[in-house]
Amino acid sequence: MIFDKIRDLIYPDPSILINIEQLGVSAQLVLEESDPGATLKEVKLRGFDYSNTVAFKLDVPGKRISNYLNPSADKINKACDGIIFTQIKDVYYVFFCELKSNRPKEQECIVKYRNSALFVGYILNIIEEFHQIKVKFERKYLLFDTKKKNQKTPTKLMKTEPEILTDSEDGTQILVYKIHHLTTFFNIRHLQL
Repeated sequence: MIFDKIRDLIYPDPSILINIEQLGVSAQLVLEESDPGATLKEVKLRGFDYSNTVAFKLDVPGKRISNYLNPSADKINKACDGIIFTQIKDVYYVFFCELKSNRPKEQECIVKYRNSALFVGYILNIIEEFHQIKVKFERKYLLFDTKKKNQKTPTKLMKTEPEILTDSEDGTQILVYKIHHLTTFFNIRHLQL
């Protein structure tokens, strides 16, 4: 039911929504980078439950998070490339995804994660206030980049662990899963959740 409410709230614009494709028993979605100069053009993610997943882009060219906020105000118009609400087993997750073609500027990523989390909080507060549905979503932050990796793709036995990123301005720490140089797809269930 929560996923239906999220779908109802997100504006049904094809430039915002991320298509979720059924693949056998699970589902796949593709995050795309809108910057024409980017070398990391897309990331394929698998392992989702088709009916319990909603995904959208928050960083869309020509669109702002809110037309009521000053576009020149510091930080508030920074956003992640993709937001994914899903359920894995009995746990609700929201994944904040950022794609970086070059060496990621961690401080810039932290600002995007934090601001996107505020927007997601707003969505969930609307659902709680007007539909009396309160669901606790665990926040997970993913950073995809083109850095060469030293290890093989994670398996069920070797899960991707998060690393701590620290905001240099106020010391806020965020656990971020760094996924380097994907050549095919990433199964979301290979994260150490």
